[in-house]
Amino acid sequence: MVCLPGVHAEMPPQPTTDLSKAFGAVIAECRAEAKLTQVELAQECGLARSYIGFLESGQTNATIKVLFKLASVLGIEPDALIARTRQQL
Repeated sequence: MVCLPGVHAEMPPQPTTDLSKAFGAVIAECRAEAKLTQVELAQECGLARSYIGFLESGQTNATIKVLFKLASVLGIEPDALIARTRQQL
């Protein structure tokens, strides 16, 4: 890859497991703060309870659409979910 002056090279991606686990921990924390069970969060988002469990344990990643659904139901801005995830890394 050639770097041009003033152009930033792509940063190498974070290991998926670390990022996935950090995001999952944030979802679990926010869900607890909202006093929702996994079942309630899943129902409000139109998702399967098992999917919420996989997200929270870092076994799967959320799409941008799911990120926005989760944020809406949890009463938090999507960028706040991302910021909290970054703090966990």
